[in-house]
Amino acid sequence: MQLQVSKTPIKKTKVQKTKTVVNSVKTKNTVNPWLDAKKSWRDRYSQIASSQLWYLIIAIVSTIVMLAAMAVSIEAANRSQFVPYVVTLDNHGVAITSGIAKQITKTDDQIVAATLSQFIVDARSVTVDITYINSG
Repeated sequence: MQLQVSKTPIKKTKVQKTKTVVNSVKTKNTVNPWLDAKKSWRDRYSQIASSQLWYLIIAIVSTIVMLAAMAVSIEAANRSQFVPYVVTLDNHGVAITSGIAKQITKTDDQIVAATLSQFIVDARSVTVDITYINSG
């Protein structure tokens, strides 16, 4: 087995130089793997950065909606929904509403005396005996 050597002359070809411009990734005539890798890296991570921006916007909007819902629920909790009614009993023991109770402007002396006497009884009933407290 012999090697045959070709006697045809080898043609010299010109190597094209790449043309790059500052702040440009790829020009029309450029075939450069480094610039292609840089472009693909920028594309990939710019998509990640833009998706992170959307996540941030969604988080901020969700926080605002949550705070608004919390403010509405606090306002609803602070609103008094208790309406006192005066109820009377008829001759047969059936409850009859007499209307909405109105707040009195002047406190009766009997109410003040009863409340004060109940306070004095409660204050004097304080004991340190645990068995008496638990039994009662």
